[in-house]
Amino acid sequence: MHAAIRPYATAGVALVGAGVIAVTPVAPPLPDVHILTLHAEVALTQSANPITTLEDVITETATNLGLLAQSFAANPTPILTQISSNQAANAATLSTALQSAGNDLASNLNSIPGTLQQVATEITQGDITDAVSNLFSIPLDLLVGPGLDVLTGGFSIINETVQKFCEWGQRRDRQYFRAPHWCA
Repeated sequence: MHAAIRPYATAGVALVGAGVIAVTPVAPPLPDVHILTLHAEVALTQSANPITTLEDVITETATNLGLLAQSFAANPTPILTQISSNQAANAATLSTALQSAGNDLASNLNSIPGTLQQVATEITQGDITDAVSNLFSIPLDLLVGPGLDVLTGGFSIINETVQKFCEWGQRRDRQYFRAPHWCA
């Protein structure tokens, strides 16, 4: 008789075990937590009228366009005007440097006969060192003096250009460009 009941008893025990597992909670119940909530009444104190704001924007735009038109009418090509002004100033500086170089060259050319007489005198007196020194000074005087005048004028132009670039870069209205560190 035990053998006949065994399959039913085994099935019953398995069914009861499954029921106990299904009914038992996995986690213990959480305690009741009371969350405090604050309620504050919020209201807008002032709201902008979109029509008035739009009118202000249109008025300001019309004013700015008028100022821009006046600025354009006064100087339609500001960049070309500034470039031509800079080129004229550079040409004047270079012209002055070339004139100074020409004057130095003429003066040095006029002094060549006197220097050659001095060289001949020094050779006849046996002062070869001074004669050679004075002889070599002739081409140096012809090249160095006028050359330095031209270089000084060229460096003056470069210095003025860099200075204007630095001043432009240091203006406060430059949003996307700042002057390089060497402009300080």
